[in-house]
Amino acid sequence: MKAQRTAIIAFLLGGAAGALAGQALPGGLRRRGRAPSGDGWTEVDYRGIADGRDHRDGRAAEQRRALIEACIGIADHARDGDPALWRRVTDALAKVGVTTVVPDGAPFDPGIHNALHDEPTDDPARHLTVAATDKPGYADGGDWLRRPVVVVYRHGADTDSGADAD
Repeated sequence: MKAQRTAIIAFLLGGAAGALAGQALPGGLRRRGRAPSGDGWTEVDYRGIADGRDHRDGRAAEQRRALIEACIGIADHARDGDPALWRRVTDALAKVGVTTVVPDGAPFDPGIHNALHDEPTDDPARHLTVAATDKPGYADGGDWLRRPVVVVYRHGADTDSGADAD
């Protein structure tokens, strides 16, 4: 079941990445078909996808952003439970110019990273470096879609984070 779900999502992402990159639909897909709608199934003409009509009517950027956000949601759910699917989704995002940022071990930069909490360390070389990434960041070109949420090492930090320093 998990393999089948992964295969279906990977197939959809492959077609989505191609559509975002302006490529034609995969050869096995028909240009006319049925798609789910609120009231059941609706006949759909897919011929406009390959010739770029959506790019001329101004909706492409909006649709691209929605698809990227959906892919990020899938990646978030797959990251811990299905690393192979996470890699496929982030690879598909990379094909359309979206960079996945997992800064483990990098110096902490409050202009780039959002700190979730501190992790005490006895190693002064680790002070103010990223201990772990709680949520990866995503950048589309030069724009952040989401900054990485990280845990930061602090040298000399109190190991009992609930204690008051009196």
